[in-house]
Amino acid sequence: MLAAYQGYYWPASRSQCLAALDRLAFLIGARGIPEGAPAVRRLIDVGSGPGPVAAAFASRGATKLCLVDQSAPALALARRMIALDSPGADIDTVDADIREARPDEIPLWGSADCVSFGHSLNELWAGKPDRVARRAELLEKYAAALAPGGYVLAIEPALLETSRDMIAVRNLLVGRGWSVLAPCPGREGLACPVIEAGPSHTCHETARWKMPEETARLARSLGLDRERLKMTWFALRPPVAGGPEGYRFPPEEPEVFRVVSDPMRNKGGRLRRLLCGARGRFPLSAPSAGAGDATAFPEFDRLERGDFISVSDPEARENGWGMGSASSIARLFPRIY
Repeated sequence: MLAAYQGYYWPASRSQCLAALDRLAFLIGARGIPEGAPAVRRLIDVGSGPGPVAAAFASRGATKLCLVDQSAPALALARRMIALDSPGADIDTVDADIREARPDEIPLWGSADCVSFGHSLNELWAGKPDRVARRAELLEKYAAALAPGGYVLAIEPALLETSRDMIAVRNLLVGRGWSVLAPCPGREGLACPVIEAGPSHTCHETARWKMPEETARLARSLGLDRERLKMTWFALRPPVAGGPEGYRFPPEEPEVFRVVSDPMRNKGGRLRRLLCGARGRFPLSAPSAGAGDATAFPEFDRLERGDFISVSDPEARENGWGMGSASSIARLFPRIY
């Protein structure tokens, strides 16, 4: 099982984390926060498995890593993989159930710049009616491991239930004073509206990536489509002085929205995408140019789920905005994977 993970899911999970870190850096920088993008030198990776998330942080400059997992073979593989990827990294491992690990047995406790959870929260208390509350409590527990200014990064699969559970954890923590550093521009201290939209609604990200040739060959042989990585993720900061208001975009900056859907055709034949930001979750639509999914607005057609954009001079339409003759879209964070 570890060999299969190493060949396929390890590079995918590493790239998911890199995509999240790039988006976090963009949002932090665009807000003009004085400390800039949070530099992570000391990482505690919780439920690390064979270490793809820790490897991503190491490739971006983390020098001291502590990996916590209950599988000793997975931790041994993590050491080998990270050493190949980032030979200068200083790695500690803790073989323990992440729910029961004690602070005194985790190196870097109290000095970590980030605590990460890569595809590990959904495995805890699965199916239990109180799973959301217990996962939130676990994040609060590990938040005590952070140095001032540190944050928690949680990445989960983009399945309906796992995504909604992660969003519910996010909302619960925001209600307790946590801030969402990414990927929710304008909603740093506000609940994600997708939960109230109904049980069939969720929110996840897609990111393009270049698969390693061995992984691509394996994907082709199994008939798997991995051109885009899908995930639900949040970078969350526990309560600090100033609170979420300190993470808003400067007022002189354009209002920023995140594209949170693939293109859809409405009853009137217009193509629409859902945007999310400070004003909530609402559709932006454009008239179809004929057959297929093309419109008269190339910048609208090029949008992908997860893009950060601003919109100039939209037309007011029922329940949302429309692209008109004077409308334009600025794509603020283009795809790099």
